[in-house]
Amino acid sequence: MTFANSSAQTSNGYETRSSIDQTVPSVQFNLKDLEGLLGTNVPHDKDGLNKLVAYVKADVESLEEENGQLTVSIEVKDSNHPDIWCVEGVASVLRGYLKLKQSKPAIVQGPSGYSITI
Repeated sequence: MTFANSSAQTSNGYETRSSIDQTVPSVQFNLKDLEGLLGTNVPHDKDGLNKLVAYVKADVESLEEENGQLTVSIEVKDSNHPDIWCVEGVASVLRGYLKLKQSKPAIVQGPSGYSITI
């Protein structure tokens, strides 16, 4: 994950930084990873992906193919949600939007055989 900063040089030579909505996380992941987490295919073009990731308040920065693998880099506009700063978080949000089956929570059945003494 990388962050994009906005800075400007003033007339006196000092660098100023604007901190209001100027630093946004950029998340890069393999498109196959996203499809695996979703359990369905997603668009393999920039326009189609932009429509999809708009639901996590993101824009596609780049879509590159290397050795038959598509790598997408998205810029997340809502930095108040660190849960979507990874492919797993993006997939979780998109599962809800796409009305896909949610992953099953882990269910513990029976005693573990461990005891804790305090």
